[in-house]
Amino acid sequence: MDHTSPASAPPLTPDYVKAINIGGLTHAGFSGFLYPAVQRPLAQFFPFFTEKRQTWVKPQISRDHIQCVTVGLRPHRASGFVVRSEPLGMKTLIHNYGHGGSGWSLCWGTAQLVAEELKKTTATKVAVIGSGINGLATARLLQRYGYEVVIYTKDIPPNVISNRASAGWSPTATLCDEGKYTPEFKKLLTTTARISHRFWQDFVGIERYGVEYRFNYAGDDLPFGALSPDDIGSDIMDLNGEVIDVAEADSPFKFAHIHKTWTLRFQVPVFMQAMQDDFGIAGGKVVIKEFGKPEDVDALPETVVINCMGLGSKGVFADPELMPIRGQLTHLVPQADLKYSFSWRTKLVNFNPRHDALTCGGSTLPNIWSMEPDKTEVDRVIDGLTEMVNTRFAS
Repeated sequence: MDHTSPASAPPLTPDYVKAINIGGLTHAGFSGFLYPAVQRPLAQFFPFFTEKRQTWVKPQISRDHIQCVTVGLRPHRASGFVVRSEPLGMKTLIHNYGHGGSGWSLCWGTAQLVAEELKKTTATKVAVIGSGINGLATARLLQRYGYEVVIYTKDIPPNVISNRASAGWSPTATLCDEGKYTPEFKKLLTTTARISHRFWQDFVGIERYGVEYRFNYAGDDLPFGALSPDDIGSDIMDLNGEVIDVAEADSPFKFAHIHKTWTLRFQVPVFMQAMQDDFGIAGGKVVIKEFGKPEDVDALPETVVINCMGLGSKGVFADPELMPIRGQLTHLVPQADLKYSFSWRTKLVNFNPRHDALTCGGSTLPNIWSMEPDKTEVDRVIDGLTEMVNTRFAS
């Protein structure tokens, strides 16, 4: 295969989706997946869009059901993620990190930004550092463009931070700080999120990938605030699905205000394993290697290196803006009949049913580096969700 012209690689989107151009980046046109108004007609073609009367299964929240507690450190930058090229010795280094809690949501969009940077070089073989969701998505996308890819990583899934995510569509979660991002970044996020959201649709409904739509409910006694036009994410709210105000009489939840959305969810271990399998099938190689300084990166044989190390970028490339936002999940035994997620806004607690666990969490603690589980946080989450079940859920 001729790898000298990646721009001639086969398109990444199905033929039935019209490609449009935004800001110089190829972007899949907006399909019916994005707009709830057309979801009902689509039900005849896509069974997962069929509206059914909700079955209200009560979540089983109990300390006796705890399987494990995991801690994840989200790589946060006040001004937002970084995708840029710079020289490193005789190499080209392309950074792709700093996604906060939005890594899963934005991974395909930022991978496309990397591909645009890579097209400026003559490389046919590239190195990707890191095997979290951004490293794997970037590696797979570049393979589809015809590049030969080697992943260098200190560990592989499930022993990476991306495997510790709850993982639902959340393109602005702990992504940047108010007043710290530029209007240009806001526009870039809009393009990136729309590209990524469309890419995710290609996995929906394929069992081996574990990408699906589920109802997500949010309840509170205080009204939900609305975003202003200047707020980050204000112009991509349509990607979150139609927000429906639910009357208390139409649900078992006893809150003054209840919102329902039809939202993308990711079965984390399922998708991560599928990505590793696909990478290997496409001829990718994985090398276990740890990096401590830029010279270690410069010593790699590839002429183009893509940095997807997340928080590791702070130590290797001395990014002073990069910091962790700590999150913790308490994994309860799976509850297969539970088909919806829920968050109590005031209490900052939520649950999300997955194939491997009922994950319970809600914490975002800035600049905390500890990976040790916090029993106080376990108690806060379990007690908050127990209160919800006992006092806010109709029997």
